Amino acid sequence: MGYINHLPSELLLDIFERLANTSSTGTLTAALSCCRTWRRLASSVLYAHIALDSKLNPNCTLALFTNQRPNLHLVQSLTLRMHSTHLMGFSIKLPRAYDRLDGLTAILPTMTNLRTFSLTLEEQLERDYNLPTDAVSNLLKHLPESVVNLELDSNGLDDIQLSGLHLCEAVGTLIPRLHCLRLRLSHLCPSLLAPLKLKTFPELSPKGYINPKPASTLRTAVIRLDKKISERYGPIACICGTPSQMKHRPRLLFPPHFASTIRQLYQSGALPHLQRWILIDRVEADRMEHEEQWSVFKVRDVTANTTTTFPWCARGGSSHLHMLRDVDGADLFWGFADMAKALEGEVAWDDLASRARIPPPLPTRTAAEVANTEGWHVHTCGAIGRTQAKNRHGVDFPLWKREDIIGKPILRARVAAGFNDVDAACEVLPQGWVWFRPPRNMRVWSVQRG
Repeated sequence: MGYINHLPSELLLDIFERLANTSSTGTLTAALSCCRTWRRLASSVLYAHIALDSKLNPNCTLALFTNQRPNLHLVQSLTLRMHSTHLMGFSIKLPRAYDRLDGLTAILPTMTNLRTFSLTLEEQLERDYNLPTDAVSNLLKHLPESVVNLELDSNGLDDIQLSGLHLCEAVGTLIPRLHCLRLRLSHLCPSLLAPLKLKTFPELSPKGYINPKPASTLRTAVIRLDKKISERYGPIACICGTPSQMKHRPRLLFPPHFASTIRQLYQSGALPHLQRWILIDRVEADRMEHEEQWSVFKVRDVTANTTTTFPWCARGGSSHLHMLRDVDGADLFWGFADMAKALEGEVAWDDLASRARIPPPLPTRTAAEVANTEGWHVHTCGAIGRTQAKNRHGVDFPLWKREDIIGKPILRARVAAGFNDVDAACEVLPQGWVWFRPPRNMRVWSVQRG
């Protein structure tokens, strides 16, 4: 009769990894107390992917981790999730708020096997909070050289007015060594790409000639612009807090120009391993008499040199559902956060059972295969279709009624070559059809043959 402790270490390790993916950490924690072999193997799994909550409470997981410093050499990925209380401490300049991050900054360089670092914020935070970019920049500067995957999700709350600094330079310094990058910011500027430019185009360097060589090992990147509101221009992406630099038409100028710059670097050979670089932007529709304009998400695929425009709307019988029409013409429904994640498609980061975040694996594809991709495809996992939304939640759109009358779609997602497509989406009536307002319902426009 055999005993479980007689199993080879490889099988025990596989069992522990399966436990880590399907159960709470309590099961693995109990395994630490069985014997030395189990402790060694279970520790390598338990500490591989760490998720920490950052609060002002001295018993928060970040405080406990930085004080005890357990098995730092085993940590492969580290996810830091900042909560509202911590951000509130930053807003009132509370020393304890900065001290909490200083403890992590002190031990980061000792994590010699750390490959993935993720900083996110608690979901659904109020816009009154701000992420202190000086403190975050200091964290990024102390990441060990082993880090090759970086996620920085500010929930659109990165505001340089709190510190006078921005994150672009700190992130840009890391890009040449990264494999995977995910950014969700409200502010960007050209300094994010400056290190790539200097290595690719040596004549731009003030120090003279640099031997040309591939500037980055980057494989996947996604930048989501979670833009703040401007009274004059609506939602726009500011160049690190200086919207005046964007001159007269900031919504038209910045995202296409930024994507074009990355495309130029890609074509010059600065990013030889790049599979996908996605820039996600949002354009709000102007109010029209017929309400035929729709707000859209723009997904600019640098490697494929395309811009895919997805119409979306929050109207309907349910306030928490948002509809998005994909490139296949299907209407998909999620909550807003899930819809935004679905837009990242194959480059969306994954959540482990431990709540740690890791980048997705991607199959190796040739440049020709990437270039032949017809538009960007969202992840449909977790979405419900039109029939379910209608039956379960009472969702209904005047658009559907107009399309039923005409007999074919009048609103489509579109794919355009290049990055200059900056317009919202419109319902386009076929020839021979006109708008009219039914006498029984003057609030909703319908269509009829002209």
